[in-house]
Formats: sequence, C-alpha cells, structure tokens
Amino acid sequence: MSTSTSFACAANLSANAFDSLLKVDVWDQISKIDFQVIENDLIRIFKWSPSKCADIITEYKKFMYLCITNNDKQRSLIPCKDVDEVWHAHILRTEKYMEDCKIAGKQYIHHLPTPSDAAPANPSDFENGTKYLYENVFGSLPKSWLGKFPIKEVTDCGTCSYCGTCNGAGCNDGLAECGPCSDYSSCDADKVQQTMCGEACQTSCSGHCLKDTTEELALCGEECQSRCCSRDSTGQEGVSSIERISEINLKEVKIRLVTKYKWSEARADDGIEEYKKFLSKVVQAKSNLLDHSEDVEKIWENHILYTPQYKLDCEMINSEYIHHVPAIY
Repeated sequence: MSTSTSFACAANLSANAFDSLLKVDVWDQISKIDFQVIENDLIRIFKWSPSKCADIITEYKKFMYLCITNNDKQRSLIPCKDVDEVWHAHILRTEKYMEDCKIAGKQYIHHLPTPSDAAPANPSDFENGTKYLYENVFGSLPKSWLGKFPIKEVTDCGTCSYCGTCNGAGCNDGLAECGPCSDYSSCDADKVQQTMCGEACQTSCSGHCLKDTTEELALCGEECQSRCCSRDSTGQEGVSSIERISEINLKEVKIRLVTKYKWSEARADDGIEEYKKFLSKVVQAKSNLLDHSEDVEKIWENHILYTPQYKLDCEMINSEYIHHVPAIY
C-alpha cells in the first residue's frame, strides 16, 4: 500500500501530533523546491504582485510542512483561500507536484476541494487544526491567513452550505438537495455513506472508497468492508477505453462547476461530455498535449483537484496517470 496522505481543504490530524520545535530536515527539504513556475502562474491568473506571491508561497510551504509532519488523520487542517490557490496551482502542474511531494516528504499530499472552496461550516475545524498547529510551530498567524475563510452558517432548517437549499434535514446529518452534505460526503442520517462511484457504502467509514477490493480504503483511513465501488482496473480487461471513460463519475466536478463557477447545468453536462471525448483522444494518441477548449481545460483542472479520484480514473482508463500542464487562453 502506498504512503499517500489524504487532505481536503481538510487534512486529518491528532491533538498531540504537533512538534513545538521545527523539524529542520523537513523544512530544509521543502525549501529546496523551486516555485518560480508556480509564481508565474499566480501572476498570470490572479495578477498578484511578485511580493504577494513570495509571501503566500512562504505560507504554502508552512502548510506543506504541517501536512507532512502531522499525518495521522485525526483532526482537520485547512488552508486559507490564498494558500489554497497556491496549492491548486502546484497540483495542476501534476508532474512537478508529484516530484515536489517526494522531495518534501516522500509522500503524495492529496487534495479534496469543497464545491465552492468554502471552509467547512464548523469554525472549530480551523481553530483546532491549522491555527493550533501553525502557532505551535511558526508563531501567530499572519494577516494573510485571517478573514480568508468564507465559512457559512448552517441554519436550523438544515440549509446546505454547498447549494443553499434545504430538504428538511439538518445539513450536518442529512442529505441536501444538491446531493452531498457540508462534510464532503452524503447523508449519514441512516448511516449510509456515499462512495466516489456513487454507490452507497453501508459502513460508517465517513466517505469515499478508494479501491475496489474486499478491504476498501476510505478517506478516513478506515477499511471499508463492503464491496461498494464497482471500478476495478484489473477487472476491466476486454473493455474499451471509450467505454471505461464513459463510466467516470464526475458528479462532484459538476457540482463544483455549477457552485463555484456559476455554470448552468446544461453547460456543465455538455462540457463533461466534451471532456470525456478529449480523454478518449488523449488515451488513443498517448499524448496529453492535444488541443482542447477552455471549458474542457476548466473541467480537467477541477477533475485533477479531486486527486484520489483522478488518480483512480486515470488508472482505470489508461493504466497510468495522465499528466497536465496548465493551458493558456
């Protein structure tokens, strides 16, 4: 089993995981990473000044440090908005991100966005996670971290912080109209969780199964004993890549397109169909440098940001990871 680390805009950490003294060897490794190309992306996309890029990249390095040195899946670790944007830019240069994760901590740091990039509804996730650990290693949080969390309140009627609608159940323990609840998973009121493939997992593993085996690994780190995910690359022999691509579940990506980017459902559906055709061409041509539309690029980027799912989808349709370099339009 690989030693990858799962983080959403939330990583899971334990109460006594921090080391109040900086682990110099880890920090030295992170300091070796060259972020010049990432800085160029941030200036191009967000029009940040070089000085702001330098400041936020330094904070991102600190966040990487906390991820690497607190990998035991017990409490939430959440980046602020600007740090999250650096993380996104780093992830989307997929080959570099993999290499840099190896340099920094010899483990891939997974990312799981919320549909709108909002922090979870419970502010204590930040207070008891990132803030607590950061201040024990680096001192007080700088201004760049403060006031950067668009946390939404959960109302008495159960309004979902994803879609703003309500089906009469509390958002933290019920299923909102958009499908997922505010804790990145589906309704657990009946102890039914949702896997990445969309089928119900009857265990209380709190999330998405990552592998189709009899002992499926959930994001919480627990083993899911139900065989709830039907996607197994080893069981797809004789099935064409086009058929496998058509089976990719991009429900979470669609919700993100509609929620964060305000796309219409029709635009999202059409774009996803175009994206799947693009993936078919990539697999057939054995090249990731094919021309594609701006909408396809946006969908590809957001698919990649769900890093565990993207990795599995690539293995299912291509037997290996499909790398990405940001396109400029």
